[in-house]
Amino acid sequence: MSRQPAPVIKEKTRRPDYHWATVGIFILLLGGVIVVARDFLIPVVLASLLSLTFSPIRRATSRFGIAPPVTAVAVTIFVTGRRGPQLLAYPSRCNPTQRMLRRSCGTYSGNYEV
Repeated sequence: MSRQPAPVIKEKTRRPDYHWATVGIFILLLGGVIVVARDFLIPVVLASLLSLTFSPIRRATSRFGIAPPVTAVAVTIFVTGRRGPQLLAYPSRCNPTQRMLRRSCGTYSGNYEV
């Protein structure tokens, strides 16, 4: 009879203690990159979310033979509503942040750049 060798049981390798420090530093640096790049990332993320939101409308209208650019113009007009021409003609007067600040605290003078 031949004897088979006993299976080799490997010991669990333990991660070094500095592993969590590396993960923590990575998370901190990732947060810093996001803060620095937010002027770029916010429009990109917003465009992605709007694309995902309105893609069913675009697909439905393309089944009826309506071109995607026409659908985009129609959705833009529908979303902006009556305020669309005002937003195009007077973008500084229709700033919702300035109106919100004026209503919330009466000390806002409007001299800040937005």
